[in-house]
Amino acid sequence: MRNFTFSNNSLKVPNRFLGGSQQSVHPFVKGYFYVLFEFERSPLFDVYGVKNKTNLKNYILSLAEDFTPPGDRQLLTEDLPGIGGIDASFVVKQQIDRTFSLTYRDLWGSPIFKIHRILTSILDPYWGGALSTKEKSLEFIPNEYKFKAWVVQTRPIAVYSSNNNADKFASNIEKVFVFDGTVPLTDIMSAYNSNIQDNSLIKATIQYRFDGMPIDETYDKDIIKTAAAKFSNLISGAGKTVSYTQ
Repeated sequence: MRNFTFSNNSLKVPNRFLGGSQQSVHPFVKGYFYVLFEFERSPLFDVYGVKNKTNLKNYILSLAEDFTPPGDRQLLTEDLPGIGGIDASFVVKQQIDRTFSLTYRDLWGSPIFKIHRILTSILDPYWGGALSTKEKSLEFIPNEYKFKAWVVQTRPIAVYSSNNNADKFASNIEKVFVFDGTVPLTDIMSAYNSNIQDNSLIKATIQYRFDGMPIDETYDKDIIKTAAAKFSNLISGAGKTVSYTQ
């Protein structure tokens, strides 16, 4: 169901000046976002013997520092010629860039590297077939290795633990991207290069590919509430602690 709702707050004067103490709107502030990977199944993790998948979600949530969304959707046209070079254009199809990327700050123990080695192991990196062990064999089907990736962009406002935490979080969400059929394309290794004169921290950029068009708040009127319910318990913590991915 399509959903286009605009803020009840509106400019009091129809001009481009956003200043003044009477304004109730604010420019979009980038840089505050949260990431969640959601799996229908998780046989890849089972093959690797990973028991606690909540820890994996927390690593992704906490260590993502940069989100690059897909490129702009473009309408493509074809022209019909007219007399004297007066042509007309007609929309014939659309072009959608089906990739996005996330950059992570990895920790000691390289959890980001290990998570994505598992997620890209539907093709075993050592012998080229679907990953298998004596206990478990994979069938090389999409629901074994594809997942939903949720990215929510928020206002720079803290979210605290409370009974209505999800409602508070929902009111601060600016944009939601839900990428279905997501698969990472990058098994990161190049980020771990070393130089004795460069004792820097590790940042690894990983590209992902998804199916179709990302679902957002203009398509699903309940997507912000759904996102708030999924994220609020993960980010609020106990004892009114605050966690930001910025």
